[in-house]
Amino acid sequence: MAGLAAAMILTTAACGQDAPMIMPMSEFQLEMRAALLKADPTLRIELVGEDSLKIHQAKAAKDDEGMSLFLDNAYGRYRNAPGDLDKIVGQLARVMASSGEKAALERDKLVVLIRPVEYLQAMPGAELVYKPLVGDFIEVVAVDESESFRLATKDDLAKAGIETAEAWAAARKNTGEKIGPIEVQSMEPGVWFVTDGASLALNLVSMPERWAAQGIEIKDEAAVVFLQRNVLLIADTADPARLSRFVKFVKANEGEPEVFSTSVFLYRHGNWSVLEPSK
Repeated sequence: MAGLAAAMILTTAACGQDAPMIMPMSEFQLEMRAALLKADPTLRIELVGEDSLKIHQAKAAKDDEGMSLFLDNAYGRYRNAPGDLDKIVGQLARVMASSGEKAALERDKLVVLIRPVEYLQAMPGAELVYKPLVGDFIEVVAVDESESFRLATKDDLAKAGIETAEAWAAARKNTGEKIGPIEVQSMEPGVWFVTDGASLALNLVSMPERWAAQGIEIKDEAAVVFLQRNVLLIADTADPARLSRFVKFVKANEGEPEVFSTSVFLYRHGNWSVLEPSK
């Protein structure tokens, strides 16, 4: 499993004597606030604890509750790549500063995201368009806004005159066309690490017809881990010893920056199940 460990260096924080000092969350919160005000000086921003912000648009009503911005994910990205601080806070600031003015929803912008069910809490009260996938993961319809994804609500679809069934069909079609370029690394025979340039890599699990073209050869059943938002691990379960090594390695990554799940799922001919801990 040495190959797998080596490849995962790409997704974990750099170590060594020359590694930059990592600022605490409280300082990162202030950096994020400063970046937001630089992007839009008219915003009103409240510090909430040490790990979130409350953002009020200038044109919002006085009783508007504002948008909550939780910084755990962005801070995890920063810890993973401290040299990308300006890029991380700058991109998020641009997205949040413009989020008060949503562009009209268009069919060709719809995509499918695979996310933990907790993702629904990002928009409490909104009727999102989603379906269960496996375990605690869902598929949710979102809008591709180039630098980020915005969750599509049923109200958004209604205003655009798009039926729910149409939205799913368009989102799946668009996702299939947008996904890529796909990067696949073979960690050891029968284990693959997948990312892609469109941040849609997790959706490759719904496209088994493409696996062989990417060098992913599954004899019967695949073990799948949605490790990060754009990091998919796939293993051929044909070798029990390899599967055991795979599971141990995945579990060892719990708590790493950006890792949002180490649950292992099984996929066979369109059917999903959860890998039992004893396996």
